[in-house]
Amino acid sequence: MEMLKYICSSVGMTTVILCLVILLALRVIFKARYLPPGPWGFPWLGMVPYFWLVGRLDGVQRHEALAHLAARYGKVFSFTVLGKLVLVLSNKEAVEEVFRRQELNDRPKVWIKNGPKGEGLATASGEAWKQQRAFTVRILDKFGVGKPAFEEKIAREARSLLSVIAKKEGQSFDPKHLLMLCVSNVITELLFSTKHEYGDADYMKHLDAIREITHLMGSSGAANSVYLLSHIPTPSRIRLAELLSYEANTIEGMIKTHLDILDRGNLRDYLDEYLNEMLSTCEEGLQSEISRENLNRNLSHLFLAGTENISTTLRWSLLFMIGKPDVQARVQAELDRVVGRERLPTLADEPSLPYTRATMLEIQRAASTAALGAAHRSSRSFSYRGWTIPADTTVICNVWAIHNDPEIWQDPAEFKPERFLGEDNEIIKDACLIPFSAGNRVCVGRHLARMEIFVFFSHLMHRFHFRKVGNSPVSFQGHGSFAREPLDFQVEVTERK
Repeated sequence: MEMLKYICSSVGMTTVILCLVILLALRVIFKARYLPPGPWGFPWLGMVPYFWLVGRLDGVQRHEALAHLAARYGKVFSFTVLGKLVLVLSNKEAVEEVFRRQELNDRPKVWIKNGPKGEGLATASGEAWKQQRAFTVRILDKFGVGKPAFEEKIAREARSLLSVIAKKEGQSFDPKHLLMLCVSNVITELLFSTKHEYGDADYMKHLDAIREITHLMGSSGAANSVYLLSHIPTPSRIRLAELLSYEANTIEGMIKTHLDILDRGNLRDYLDEYLNEMLSTCEEGLQSEISRENLNRNLSHLFLAGTENISTTLRWSLLFMIGKPDVQARVQAELDRVVGRERLPTLADEPSLPYTRATMLEIQRAASTAALGAAHRSSRSFSYRGWTIPADTTVICNVWAIHNDPEIWQDPAEFKPERFLGEDNEIIKDACLIPFSAGNRVCVGRHLARMEIFVFFSHLMHRFHFRKVGNSPVSFQGHGSFAREPLDFQVEVTERK
């Protein structure tokens, strides 16, 4: 009798569990009917094991893995990661349409234990993002960013870079730190009215911290958006918190210095403008996201984006030039013909330098430094192409996949500036080139970035001939998806007469 009761209870429990599993499966299948196609993945973990395996075993970068999935499921597909739905866009039209929707203006929440508080421009959502972006656009315009008046600040830093490189003739060197320092000097002058000398060891430590933060943020991936996982004290997460604290303390020192000497009748830089706006709203008793709490993160995001992304693009530019000496020679011939040898290039010369401009566009396409851009988050559910995308979905634009789509670009693996030139040597502004993302949250500093890339690149090509070190082929292999950068490389230079 006891045995019979045991069997009945066991059968009953098994039936209940089986019914629950079936109901859960039916629920998942029913929901999936209204979502873009995609791989199933594992329960809760989703596609985490897949990305881990292809990354560790096959050395496939995250943007490459997503491109492989797009080839199978379509250029708009979905999957889950750690219980969260992810929508991937590998099509320019989809990116433009989706990222222009108001529901997609937010960022996924990022949890970093012991990290700095507040919301910076890059990660803020809602009113915090709207107010900080509007303020930043206004102040950048006030200081002439993206306009000829700002050119001399960049050109002055470019001339300093040329002087330092000239002393390295006959040596082989890694240009990474030189490029980071010259680019960072442009953004620190704009933000803080400060500059740093080449060879400043303490400042180089700061720049190395910025690079490491970028790498650790990228490698953490979706884990930082899951509260419980973000608080697991892994070595990389502990290191990230340490670096963010170091960065926050460095910027906090600059804020306090500016507060001590703030002259509201003579606002020198972005930080002065922010402090003045912050104090004005406090005096008027108004609520504002231009606040002390958000200030540190805002400055950190502007400094990081204004240093890392542009300097990485310039590193790629030198790598492509030493790997494609015929392209370098053609750029230099055009510069000599249009600019001559008696002066350096200016922005006024840019319209007369179509091949140089085409080369810079091809560098941005081939490098795809922001391979996956910055993720968006749906603040509420919305319909797209007959699918229902729920609220709190993470939406990713695979910039690298769009820039390497053979349906758009002939021989995308080849470096060919000519693809941006028309029959009459005019520039073809291809709409599928999106190095600064697209939509409502397109990069706020894109005009500054374009200016810097042109000035630094044209000055370097005009003054020096760059060549590879040794006889080994140049590798164009990149690494990282959050900030895709080249492998470290060495160059040799000869000053052009």
